[in-house]
Amino acid sequence: MAGTDAYAGYSMAAAGFPALAHTLKRNEHIRVTLLLGRLKGKAHHALEMWALTAGVLLAGLFAFYAVRLAWVSRSLNDISTGNDATPLWIPQITMALGTVVLLVALIDEWVLQLRGQRAVPVAGRCCAMSDVAITTLLIVSLFALPGSSVWIGLTLAGVAWIGMELFSSRPAGDAMAVTVWGAASSWTLTALPLFIWMGEILFRTKLSESMFRGLAPRVSSCRAACCTPTWSAARSSRPSRGRRLRRAPRSAR
Repeated sequence: MAGTDAYAGYSMAAAGFPALAHTLKRNEHIRVTLLLGRLKGKAHHALEMWALTAGVLLAGLFAFYAVRLAWVSRSLNDISTGNDATPLWIPQITMALGTVVLLVALIDEWVLQLRGQRAVPVAGRCCAMSDVAITTLLIVSLFALPGSSVWIGLTLAGVAWIGMELFSSRPAGDAMAVTVWGAASSWTLTALPLFIWMGEILFRTKLSESMFRGLAPRVSSCRAACCTPTWSAARSSRPSRGRRLRRAPRSAR
């Protein structure tokens, strides 16, 4: 049926973006806590506040441009280039709503952290910067943001936004929103839930465990056969325990 691949991509985007806030509340977004886990007291609180503040700012930018993308698509009556010819503002609403809810969830976490009730542990445009300074800024941002426990997804989006603002004359936010939407609604992503479903079937039905038990004897016998010549050679190269070097008589010394 014509257009089904496009609707599969729209469904992937609709399933992914609204789940961002729930994943944040369950503390399942990827983040580097190497430094955060070693801090305690006021230092831990300060670093969490910094991470949440950076997260709120980056999520705010993401939400603003996602809403703007849907609004512009509605204003221009932009439709899909596929066979479905769907008005793009309709599926893009899911991305806009998901990013806005993520922003609200981050603000809620920020307020809870500020009050001490949280249960779970931008740079502007620079003028006349040299290439070395810009490269240094990007490298420092790429390591400093995740190193200070800012979430990986927001870190990558923030570093990309900084790089586009410094290197490109295109509107960074609009270009990123279009790129994110194109990647999130891709037909190729529909294979991802199938792989996850296959893994769940193998895990819950214990098929992988049964396969391992069936292959273990054969693999172990093959390993023993491969190791036997090496072990025999090493054994033959060692001197026999019964053989001892005889000492020469003192008269011959």
